[in-house]
Amino acid sequence: SFAAGLKLSTESIKELRYRINEYAITNMDPENNIKVIDVGLNLPANMASLELFDAINGLAPFGNENKKPYCMSEFIINDLRLVGSDASHLKLRLADQKGNVHDAIGFGMGAQFDWLKVGSDVKIVFEISQNIWNNNRKHQLEIVDIKPNE
Repeated sequence: SFAAGLKLSTESIKELRYRINEYAITNMDPENNIKVIDVGLNLPANMASLELFDAINGLAPFGNENKKPYCMSEFIINDLRLVGSDASHLKLRLADQKGNVHDAIGFGMGAQFDWLKVGSDVKIVFEISQNIWNNNRKHQLEIVDIKPNE
């Protein structure tokens, strides 16, 4: 995918949304409209760390020819809540198999909240990132997809 710019008046947003959706309905096959995620690292959950974040960032710059890798691991949910002014983001604290705790954020994933429970065993696809707050630097998992671990 490539980036593009667009200048649009606020009044035109509804029309643009309508036309894009109309195009998609006309030109896309609903049976093949499946989200495919290319996981680069099937990672033991206890390896998610600032050191891994720094190592992956050493491969930058990321872009179309050098995509930032997605990782996949299994976790137990220790805590969950909705965040954001409209409660549309999912905030989790996850435990790996060795008991290490990892903070995770799922931007725009608030709808997943209903089926998630503390103690649930989940499989998560994520990008590893960092969160700096009050001069405290920690790793954070940016959730791309989350499913029950079956």
